[in-house]
Amino acid sequence: MFYITVFSFGLFGQIVYSRLLQSTGRSMQSMVLQLLGTIINLVLDPLFIFVCVVFQL
Repeated sequence: MFYITVFSFGLFGQIVYSRLLQSTGRSMQSMVLQLLGTIINLVLDPLFIFVCVVFQL
């Protein structure tokens, strides 16, 4: 439960930061940061999934 609470604050911070950028007229920077996060997620998810399956972590 502790990890869920900690990571939910990080998610909340990301949403607030994104909305602050959009409200100050920097919507392009907000979009680029979200795309960067998506690309990193697409690359790391299979890596972590297969590493955990192979090494049974």
